[in-house]
Amino acid sequence: MTEYVVVFFISLLGGMIQSVTGFGAGVVIMLVLPYFFDLIKAPGISSTAILGLTFLITWKYRSRIDLRKVAVPTAIYTIFAVTSVMLSKKLDLELLTLIFGVFLVILALWFIFFSNRIKLSGGIVSAVICSVISGLCGGLFGIGGPLMALYYSAVTNDREEYLGNLQFLFLVSGLIMNLTRVLNGNYTIDLLPYTLTGLVGIGIGKVFGLKIGDHIPADRMRTIVYWAVLVSGIITVLKQLL
Repeated sequence: MTEYVVVFFISLLGGMIQSVTGFGAGVVIMLVLPYFFDLIKAPGISSTAILGLTFLITWKYRSRIDLRKVAVPTAIYTIFAVTSVMLSKKLDLELLTLIFGVFLVILALWFIFFSNRIKLSGGIVSAVICSVISGLCGGLFGIGGPLMALYYSAVTNDREEYLGNLQFLFLVSGLIMNLTRVLNGNYTIDLLPYTLTGLVGIGIGKVFGLKIGDHIPADRMRTIVYWAVLVSGIITVLKQLL
């Protein structure tokens, strides 16, 4: 029962944040789930639950999707995400958890101290680099959003175009990646109740997020999230080392 309560409330928070910033549900949910599930099950629960919200946002902004801006990043992201999912079961879970903790620390430090100082170009090099790194992290840890959000903030003209293109990438890659998880045995039927619980939480969070979105600056929300990511990453690393 404890796991269901945790999944519901952390999904609610994740859905609220993603509705405001365009990403972040995976980051928030994966701050907590690895304390209750291993790093094979946790990303599967998180990414599958998020698909519902991703579909709704994609559908809402479908008219603003530009296939010229999403085709290449989506293909690259999906290839590397699927590859990392297929390899994940062969990795040492303790080592993977340590790597995950280090990844959280680096991710948080980057976005807290450097993301506003470095501007990405909209060129093919930026698209490839962001898509490769994000795909690997999305497949292994269920967190592929931050770098792609940074990329699409550089190549889109307004919030609606940004959300439409970003969520389209997550929807297509998420469907293929989660199908791979099922076929690879990473996602099993016993995880479905947790996924459905997460879906409900994310749906309620979306309603709250849309209501408060106009009152809380997205930058402030991101800052709060990444300080929490930093603390969680440090705790995860220390737990594996001590």
